[in-house]
Amino acid sequence: MTCPNSNSSREVLRRKIDFVSYALREEKIDTILHFAAQAKSITLSVPFAFTHSNIYGTPVLLEWSKVCKTIRRFAHVSTDEVYEEVEDFETDPMSEGHVLEPTNPYAATKAGVEFLVKSYFRSFKVP
Repeated sequence: MTCPNSNSSREVLRRKIDFVSYALREEKIDTILHFAAQAKSITLSVPFAFTHSNIYGTPVLLEWSKVCKTIRRFAHVSTDEVYEEVEDFETDPMSEGHVLEPTNPYAATKAGVEFLVKSYFRSFKVP
């Protein structure tokens, strides 16, 4: 396996940022609702592709949420799978205070995105 060309990867990311910037400005978007995931069935069969999509797409939206004056809300949608798989209904309901314990690659990317979103809120006050 070869490593992706970093210049090529940077160019792809730059084009994505440019596109998001254009859409946010032109449409005067005030809310970003970010699901940050491809379908789980796809993610388990092609882990590199979904990891790239789920993890690298999030900073693009977070960066523009940080600098775009029209953004008032950034809502991130996660999954209960970031906490662990529970076998029965006798346990207490999960809450955001539970420790993250992803048990598969899909859940791990979602947990990683949760940390990115939280860090942007704390560091940059992304709404």
